[in-house]
Amino acid sequence: MAINVPTKVAGFDYSELALITLGKIGGEKLAKPVIGNGTLKSGAIKIAAAFLLPMVVKNSIVNGVMKGVAIDGVEDVVLGFTRGGMDTQGVVRI
Repeated sequence: MAINVPTKVAGFDYSELALITLGKIGGEKLAKPVIGNGTLKSGAIKIAAAFLLPMVVKNSIVNGVMKGVAIDGVEDVVLGFTRGGMDTQGVVRI
């Protein structure tokens, strides 16, 4: 009996899912030393980059990677709101 493997998952083909994953992981690793990670500020910067870069560079690889960066940016914004601040990452210094 043959196994029918779907060609898409949630509307994305596997190559696009790989690019999104690379963008998510790369966005965290490359941006963390510069803008941080898990803060409102880092999320806003990542979302802005994900919005603007595909307008400048018309490339399907860039579009896929920037989707991953956008996902990471939204994650940072959610974490920033739940942790309570722009740069605190959950640490409140008095």
